[in-house]
Amino acid sequence: MVIDHSLITRKIVKISLSRAGYDVVTFADCIQAYKRINETPPDLLLIGTEFEGMNGYEFAHLLRAHPEFANLPLLFLARRGGLVERFKARMAGGVGIVTKPLIVRELVAQVQKVLDERAEHPLADLPTTHLPSIPDNTENTQ
Repeated sequence: MVIDHSLITRKIVKISLSRAGYDVVTFADCIQAYKRINETPPDLLLIGTEFEGMNGYEFAHLLRAHPEFANLPLLFLARRGGLVERFKARMAGGVGIVTKPLIVRELVAQVQKVLDERAEHPLADLPTTHLPSIPDNTENTQ
């Protein structure tokens, strides 16, 4: 699952990962993705860091507050890959950062590495229950 405000980033990630054999769903904001996670939990979540309202790090903290998502791998899509961004990603429970502009080979390699590591750790596949609802403020935006 990919969540990013940029349509171009979502398309690049979807095409790149689809060509590598992955099923990919994309969302433009965290609220839409949050609803979908309830229905179909992903194997991996790629989260952009820049959103209005709730940024990617805040969304990750929200997910991590629920034990059923404690082992869901989170990779952040960020403009910067410096020490501060890596620290923020780690504090939010992320396993890494993919920096923009995206380098397709690196993106696919990092996704493959994370999914391979998850497959090696059976505790990563904990049962999933439904998350509580969050307010949908998209109707009030202009």
